[in-house]
Amino acid sequence: MSTENEENGALDKVKERAKQIDEKIEKVNLAAVEAAKGAVDDKMEGTNAKFDDLKASLKEDIEGFNVALDKLKAEQEKMQMPGVGSQDYFAKALQDNEESLKDMQNKSKAKSLSIKLDAGFLGKATMTTTDSLGDPLIIPRQRTSQMPIYDPEARPLRDFFNVSPLSSNQTEWPIEDSYDMQAGAVPSDGTTVKPESTITWALETRPVRTIAHTGRLHKDLMADMPMLRNYLSVRFRDGLFREESRQLIKGTNANNELLGLVNTETHVPFDSASFQAALSGTGIALADANYFDILDYARTKLRLNQYNGNQILVNPVAGFVFNHTVDSQGGYLMNGANWSMISQLMNESTYIDEDVFYVFDGQQSGTIYQRENVTVDFSYEDRDNFIKNLVTIRAEMREVFVVERPTAVIRGTYSAATSTT
Repeated sequence: MSTENEENGALDKVKERAKQIDEKIEKVNLAAVEAAKGAVDDKMEGTNAKFDDLKASLKEDIEGFNVALDKLKAEQEKMQMPGVGSQDYFAKALQDNEESLKDMQNKSKAKSLSIKLDAGFLGKATMTTTDSLGDPLIIPRQRTSQMPIYDPEARPLRDFFNVSPLSSNQTEWPIEDSYDMQAGAVPSDGTTVKPESTITWALETRPVRTIAHTGRLHKDLMADMPMLRNYLSVRFRDGLFREESRQLIKGTNANNELLGLVNTETHVPFDSASFQAALSGTGIALADANYFDILDYARTKLRLNQYNGNQILVNPVAGFVFNHTVDSQGGYLMNGANWSMISQLMNESTYIDEDVFYVFDGQQSGTIYQRENVTVDFSYEDRDNFIKNLVTIRAEMREVFVVERPTAVIRGTYSAATSTT
């Protein structure tokens, strides 16, 4: 009996001990779960904090992007001439150099400044200053300014020729005197001599010329970007273009001028005799010949010489006469398809004499070799600028004009084309 009691007592102790172990295991498990839950909560808090930081950072980035976008929009608007949708590279160059202009205005760092633009103002602008400019000041679009009086040429004549960079102060090039095309069919017998086309050349060397002018403006314009932009683009750029256009037509290669189209070595004369003979074949009386007949025949002669007469230059008065020519019934000939075709090729310039016309191939006739792109310099150190509150501005460019194929340029006069003497 006692042995059984002892066994039961020992079993109860084992059960009690097992219960205690289970309780400890449960406590350990509960502690592990609580610890894991705490770690997860800590990680969640860290993740939430990082997420909040990321949202704040993104918000700052978005705000910064919007500010940059507003600046870009303001820059774009600032680079527009009033009423014109094309980019103004003077405006871009001024904006890029705005801090340097302020330094010059305040005479805190410099008394002069140089800004360089690409030839023709058709490419991107570059600056020559090495100062750290920082963020440009954006002038609101509603900040309007007075425009100087402007009487423009229809287009600068450089637009009608090729433009190429030049790395020396003179250029030598071959001028094509004549071209006799002899290409033809030949047998494949390996013995027949192929026909030879003949091209004759002459070598020419010409120095680079400088076109420049200066002007003095009130120093307060240095703080008025819209007004300064207008003066640079309308007055100083226009001055260079006008003189360049004059020299491209009438330059004599003397007195440091370009050699223009008026010279006999840069064109071939209009063949009045062949024109009159061709006109008689059409049944049109010479007395009834008009500007369209003359200009179209010049284009035909270029086409026969394997050129494309895609540019026509006339005086504005001749352009007026062309557009107001009427037929026997009083109807304007400009309404016709052929007349319209010639009119679209026509450009006017006051540097062409009233009786003169040029018809030429703009892609094959000539090239402007640009030695130095347009440079605009500002300086207070000129004469009595200090006591008169003035700043001197100089604009200049260096180039040489070459007509590689004079046979691609026809020059004539309306009076000679219809003269019987």
